[in-house]
Amino acid sequence: MSSQGKSRGIGVGDATLLVIGSVVGVGIFFTPQEVAAQVDGPGTYMLTWALAGLITLLGCFTVAELAAMYPRAGGGYVYLLELVGPRWAFLFGWTGVLVGTTAGIAVVGGFFARQLAGALPAVASLPESVPALGLIWFLALLCASGVKLGARFQAVCISFKLGAILVLLGAGWMLIGGLAEAALPTAKAATVVGQPTADAGLAGIARGLLPAFFAYFGWSNISTITSELESPQRTLPRAIVAGVVLVIALYLALGATYLRVLGFETLATNPGFAAETARRALGSAAGGVFQLGLAFSALGVMLAGILVSPWLYVAMARSGDFFTSLGWTHPRTRAPIPATTVQALGATAWYLHGDTSLAIDTVSYVTWILDVVMVGGLVWAIRSRPNLERPYRSPLDPWIPRLYLGVSAVLLVVVTLTSSRELLMAAGAMFASGFAIYTPWRRWVVRSG
Repeated sequence: MSSQGKSRGIGVGDATLLVIGSVVGVGIFFTPQEVAAQVDGPGTYMLTWALAGLITLLGCFTVAELAAMYPRAGGGYVYLLELVGPRWAFLFGWTGVLVGTTAGIAVVGGFFARQLAGALPAVASLPESVPALGLIWFLALLCASGVKLGARFQAVCISFKLGAILVLLGAGWMLIGGLAEAALPTAKAATVVGQPTADAGLAGIARGLLPAFFAYFGWSNISTITSELESPQRTLPRAIVAGVVLVIALYLALGATYLRVLGFETLATNPGFAAETARRALGSAAGGVFQLGLAFSALGVMLAGILVSPWLYVAMARSGDFFTSLGWTHPRTRAPIPATTVQALGATAWYLHGDTSLAIDTVSYVTWILDVVMVGGLVWAIRSRPNLERPYRSPLDPWIPRLYLGVSAVLLVVVTLTSSRELLMAAGAMFASGFAIYTPWRRWVVRSG
């Protein structure tokens, strides 16, 4: 049995590609303009991306410790259950099942359809719902055929995506010759966007970190399928760290390319900077090709979500927080078919009837709060339980989890102080509903078997 289980497992290579595929999506083609608009020059722009990557790497080491301690399917749900308590774990699952794992897929599905329509005239004649919902259900069917099959298809997607990005990088650095010198702004030009003073630089970096984090979002998704990895206590830490290090290098290279091709002022003021970069580096015919690349990138992100997110449902079902039937997996392929089906139905409902904009912002904010609570639980457990079994320890143990907790808490305060009243009220309602429904919901689940 163990040998069979091992042969079915996802190895380090495929797991690393899943991490990259979960992170490198469409964000890097939109958020750089938002980051540049907040800072005062190309130097602080690149520093902001490097700091966001470093903080993300701290989170990688922290989650790697948690995954090695609790190598079960479910990710953050399991960690909160073990470290903080069932109510907090339920709230994590409640927000994830209702919004996080469904509305997010619906949003990416709509983006995929719009980009595909822009690249292919034949698709443009169809209602947007046809390619969007078609992709959701195609990928759900693929993932229901097996976790390993889905991971292999994801490897194909990420290979294509990385290939396209490398072409853009190569063109930006080799084909445009001396444009770099003309494009990079002088210190005087940089003042158009912001005053190049120390205070403005620090304030701008603080504001620019938020959209930069959005582009790094998704790296921890693989912890949801920890139980499906080969030797998870070794595979997951290696995959998370290796994947994010590669993403950081890729994002820094892309950031430098945008600056080289467009210059800082254009990057900070042009929301279509990515398409303009492709046009300048690859020629006027690159627009349709670029949109097709964005569609394929969205496909990869959606595949990663549909592949790993159903395991949250499985973990909740096995802990008594969801219906038992959703914890069933196929005896041969290990695919969580009922959970994948329910998730696809939820994504379809969000696409057809939901207001996904506020929902996504709210669940992101709530998840950030729960992340701080979770890491706080880990730091407390390390300090109060000297005999705590920790198969994997991050470098500089035990300081990385503490540092990550401190940075995350400070950024959470900043986000809270600058967020809209509508977002804060929605987040409060989500917390209140999760805690209020916990007991009656569990009773209903138990009665339903």
